[in-house]
Amino acid sequence: MKSIELVLALVLSAIIAGYIISYLISLNRVEPKEITFHAVEEILVNLNNFKEFSLPSRALVEVKPATLVLNGIEVNASQVLLMWKSEENVVLQGAYKGEAWSLWANNSYIGVISWIAIQDNGVELKIVFFTSSEKELKHISYSSSKVVFRGAFRNLRVSFNGIKVCEVEGFRKVLVEEISIKG
Repeated sequence: MKSIELVLALVLSAIIAGYIISYLISLNRVEPKEITFHAVEEILVNLNNFKEFSLPSRALVEVKPATLVLNGIEVNASQVLLMWKSEENVVLQGAYKGEAWSLWANNSYIGVISWIAIQDNGVELKIVFFTSSEKELKHISYSSSKVVFRGAFRNLRVSFNGIKVCEVEGFRKVLVEEISIKG
């Protein structure tokens, strides 16, 4: 009889502990404040100009793995998504438009998603992608970059997450850097 009572006490304790843990986890979840589409457009302009600035409200940060491909050579990269609750019902894919950042939305949230920035001076092609260790941001600043790849190519084709980003004829030294976004 005592073993049944012990098993029931353990099961009951586990259920209570589960409820307490799920309650504590929900307390730590940060819900972003709502933001207008116009405000996100202004954030996009600042990000594409690599400015350091304060955000109108805290943004949730999500970092997604990505793949940069240079003539068939894969380089591990990442995309950063900054998002807020949306006041409007907008859906945007966050497609690559030739800039480092683009708009993104899914009816409930709106934000910006990072791509890559490319600088070509005819001798060296510099490619930059973004990462972050932050869970939320109120301010945008950039840490020093980290070189993740160096190489040299003739007739280079660059794609990011399966999307052709650029094609360069001739010889280029290539430098790929990771820039971390801080708050």
